Amino acid sequence: MGSAPLFILCIFGLLCVNAVSVPIKVHAGETSASFITYEAEKAFRNVKGDVSACNMRGIKMSGGGYSTLANEDYTIFTVFAPEDDVYPVTLNAYTCTPEKTFIEVQANGFTEAQGQLLDSSNHATSHNVHLRRGLNTITYKVTGASVAFDSIAIKGGSPPALRGATLPYEDVEAENATYSGTLIGPDRKYTTLPSEASQRLAVQLNTNSDYVEFTNKNPFNAIVVRYSIPNSPDGNGQQALMNVLIDGKQAAVLNVTSYYSWEYGGYPSNKNPGSGTPHHFYDDVRHFFSNSTVFPAGTKLRLVGTTSGIVYTIDLIEFYNVGAAATMPSGSIDVTQYGADPNGKTDSFNAFNQAIAAAVKANSPVWIPIGKYTLSQHIMINTVTIRGAGVWYTELHGNDFGFFGNWAPNPSSNVHLYDFYILGQTKVRNDGEISSGAGGSYTSSTIQNVWIEHNKCGMWLDGPFDSLHITGAIIRNTFADGINFHKGITNSMVEQSILRNLGDDALAMWPEQPGNYGKNTFQFNTLSLPVLANLIAIYGGSDNSATDNMVVDNIVEGAGLQAGTRYNSVPLGGTTTFARNTLLRCGSFDVYNPNSKGEGAIWIFSDSGPITQQTLLFEDITITDALYSAVMFYQGQFTNNITFSNINVNGAVYLWEERNPGGAYAQYVTAINLSGAGTWICPNLAQNFQLKQGPGNNYPNTTVSGSC
Repeated sequence: MGSAPLFILCIFGLLCVNAVSVPIKVHAGETSASFITYEAEKAFRNVKGDVSACNMRGIKMSGGGYSTLANEDYTIFTVFAPEDDVYPVTLNAYTCTPEKTFIEVQANGFTEAQGQLLDSSNHATSHNVHLRRGLNTITYKVTGASVAFDSIAIKGGSPPALRGATLPYEDVEAENATYSGTLIGPDRKYTTLPSEASQRLAVQLNTNSDYVEFTNKNPFNAIVVRYSIPNSPDGNGQQALMNVLIDGKQAAVLNVTSYYSWEYGGYPSNKNPGSGTPHHFYDDVRHFFSNSTVFPAGTKLRLVGTTSGIVYTIDLIEFYNVGAAATMPSGSIDVTQYGADPNGKTDSFNAFNQAIAAAVKANSPVWIPIGKYTLSQHIMINTVTIRGAGVWYTELHGNDFGFFGNWAPNPSSNVHLYDFYILGQTKVRNDGEISSGAGGSYTSSTIQNVWIEHNKCGMWLDGPFDSLHITGAIIRNTFADGINFHKGITNSMVEQSILRNLGDDALAMWPEQPGNYGKNTFQFNTLSLPVLANLIAIYGGSDNSATDNMVVDNIVEGAGLQAGTRYNSVPLGGTTTFARNTLLRCGSFDVYNPNSKGEGAIWIFSDSGPITQQTLLFEDITITDALYSAVMFYQGQFTNNITFSNINVNGAVYLWEERNPGGAYAQYVTAINLSGAGTWICPNLAQNFQLKQGPGNNYPNTTVSGSC
C-alpha cells in the first residue's frame, strides 16, 4: 500500500504518533459521548499466525468480545467521519506475551503511525489519523508478539447505522415529493413498473408540463436519479432528456436512456420485445454540479421530462455532498505519464498496463487522476495498489472492462483498489461473457470505495483465495449477481456496501465444488431490488455469516435470506449464522412453479444435500410485509439443527411454510398481521416435519394445508 508523508513523533512506550497529535486521556471503558466506539470482533481480520497465546479469560472487554492477531497479521476497522480532518483515536488492546509488539497504523491504506504497543497492564493508547468525509478504514498491522484487540474509539467521528450500510447520501422517494404526474403502485406483480420500484411506488411524468419536485434536508452538490423510460420498438433502447431545475432555475440537463434496461422472456433473458415478460425497467443517472456549488438544505429540485412522446417514470433521488478530490500520493505512478487519455477519446488499455507494470517493478502505487478513461479489455493485476481521485472524479468506461486477479493455480495477492467509478456497457445477460467490475482472485487484498454499474456482474470472484476485504462498494444496474464469492474463498468480508437493481443474487456465497470454503462474512450492507433471485444467499460452506444487513424488495424467484446446500456446493458445515438482519417486503413470486404461491422472506432450500450435522442459526431478525410466508422450508432433508431465535414478523400470509420432512427449533418468535395462518403444511411432503417450541413464542397456533 502507498504511504503519505508524515512528521512522526515517537513517545516511549506509546505508538509513534503525528507530531500534531493531542494525547487522549481516556482508557478502556471510559469513552464519552464525543467518541464513537468500534468493536474489534466485528472488524475484518487477516490472520495467518498462531494466536493461541492470547487468552483473555477474566478480562472484561467492551462489547463482550475481542479479536486476536499474531505476527504479520492485520485488522481493518471501517469507520466514518463528518469532514476531512485529523481525528484522535484511542486503541484498547492487550499484548499476550512478554515479547515486544509493534503496530503500524494505516488510514485508507496510508501509514499514519507506528511503534511499540503498551504492555498488558496499561492497554489504552492513542494516536491520530487523517480521515476524509464519509467512509474510511483504519488498519492495524502487528509485528512481534500476539495482540488481543478490544476496540477503538474515534473522537468526533460519525456514528454508523445500526443495521445496513451507513448511506453516503440522502434519498427521497418520488411518491413522498411534490408532483403533478401520476402515482403508480403499490403493486408487486411481475412485469409491472411498480413491482421494480423502491417501495413499489413511483411517479410517471406523462407530459412535458408534469414534474416531480424534491426538497432536501442536507446540503448537496451531486445527485443520482433512479428512473425508467420506455424501450424502443426494436428492443435496443432509446435516449431522452430531462431538465433539472433548482429553485425554479435550470441547473442541468440529464441524458437518460433505456439502452441498459428492459429485458424480455424467461431465464436467460434477451432484448427481443416479442419474447414478452418485460422486466429490468430501471436505470440511474448521475450528475455532479461542482465541488464549489453546494446547495443548502431546503432547496427545491424539480425534474421535468423534455423529450416529446416519452413517459418518464421517476422512482427516487439521492442527494450527495461530495468532498474534494483526492490528490496523487507521493511516489505514485501516474497512468497519464504512459499515455492514458483522461478525456476518454482514445483507448487507455495499453497505458494502464504499462503504468501497472512500472508500479509493480518500483513497488509504488498506481494513480488515476481526475478524468474519464476508456478501456477496451480486462486488466490483469497482482501485487499492486491502484487509486483514483474518488468515485465522482475518476471514471473508467468500457465494454466488458474490469480489474481481474489471476486464477488458480497462481492467484493474485496484495491487490488494493481505491476510489474510482467503473461504468460498463453490458445491455443484456450473457452467461458466456466475462463481464465484471472486479473478478478473479484477491488474497490479502482490499477493494474500497469502488462504484460499479452496467456490467454483467459487479464482482464475480473465484477462489481459491483468502482474506479479501470489500468495503464501501456501490454496485447497481447489473444483469447478474452483485457480488458472488465463488469457489474456494475463505476469511473474506463484504461490509458497508450498497447494491441495487441486480440481475441475480445481490450477495452470494457459492462454494462450488471442490475446495475449502468458509468463515466469510456479509455485514452492514444495504441491498435492494434484485430483478431475479435473492438478496443474500449462502449456498454452502462452513461457518459463514450474514449479519446486520438491511435487505429490501424482492421481485421474483428469491428471498431476503436463503440458505442451503445448492448448485453442487461444498455442503454446509459448522454454524451458518444469519443475525440482526432487517427484511422489508421480502419474499417473491415463483413464476416457474404454478403450484407455488411465492417464496418466503427466509428460504431454506437444500436440493444438493441434506442439512443434518450442520447448524443453521437465525437470530434477532425483523421481517416486515413479507409477500407470502415469513419462513419457508423447501425441499431437502432437515434436522433440528436449525434454530430461530428472537424473530419478529409483522405482515405475512403465513409465519411457517413447511414443504419437506425434517424439523427446526423456535424460541422468542412473534408474529402479527398474518392474513393466513401460523403454519402452512404440504401434506404429502411435510407430514413428519417437527417444529419444536422453545420459550417466548407468540404467534397464532393455527395450521392449514393445501396442494403442493
